[in-house]
Amino acid sequence: MSLINGSLQIGQSALRASQAALQIVGNNVANASNADYTRQRVVVEPATAGNDAGSGVKLAGIERLANEAVNARVRTATSDNASANALADELAQVETVLNALGDDNISNRFTTFFNAFNALANDPQSSSQRSMVLQAGTSLAAAFGQADQALRGQRVDLDNQVLALVDESNRLVNQVATLNSQITAAEAGSEAASASTLRDQRDSALRQLAELLNVQTHTSGNGAINVFLGSTPLVLGTESFALRADDDPASPRGGLTLASDATGQPVSVTAGQIGGLLAARTGTLDVVADQLDALAGALIDQVNRLHA
Repeated sequence: MSLINGSLQIGQSALRASQAALQIVGNNVANASNADYTRQRVVVEPATAGNDAGSGVKLAGIERLANEAVNARVRTATSDNASANALADELAQVETVLNALGDDNISNRFTTFFNAFNALANDPQSSSQRSMVLQAGTSLAAAFGQADQALRGQRVDLDNQVLALVDESNRLVNQVATLNSQITAAEAGSEAASASTLRDQRDSALRQLAELLNVQTHTSGNGAINVFLGSTPLVLGTESFALRADDDPASPRGGLTLASDATGQPVSVTAGQIGGLLAARTGTLDVVADQLDALAGALIDQVNRLHA
């Protein structure tokens, strides 16, 4: 009878393990279109009862099919892509402001201005030609003013975007720290399977954070993930450290710089959407505005010198 009972128990353990595996497979299929879900698999091991005969099989846990090294590389690529997209969007707006391919732009108004001077040179006493020069000069000056005003507006919009994204990054940093706390508590109680959903939520938060900043991650032994921006910690275990956006004293046109809210030390943002916006601010918008100012100043000096 004991032999029969033992055989039945072994069969029962196999059925339980198979049932658990089917549930996991069903869950994987149900979440096939969920980008934040990581596939899982059942881990089983032999059940022992102190003898060589064995006691069937038992469920050892549920394993997430995730590779943190791969996830880290994906986050790096995500940061680079988000930075490039943000920079491209700002460049497209600058292109619209300058309207280089359109019929009404600064270059065409330059041509009209110089043509008016050429016509006046051929007939210096003509009052109509003088009027045409004045009109062309007024039109060219207006084009410079319109471009400068548009670039100013774009800089204001960009700064507002950065402020909003810094707030969003702080929310995500706090969420990662909270999930670290929940994950370590769950897995410390030998309930690793119950932490799979929490780990998926943390991976999703980290992906969103990587879209904003060039973050690096390090996994600790207790299952928590520490997050850094360069050498500045954003998450250490269950603690989070916020960022803030300060006025950039080195920028003659205003601008923003990011710093740790805890220490006040500036941080370097080289990728992510925030990195792309900051690069567009200093490397594109300010440069184009400086070039327009220099061009307008050179034109004024030359016209005044020749026609004083």
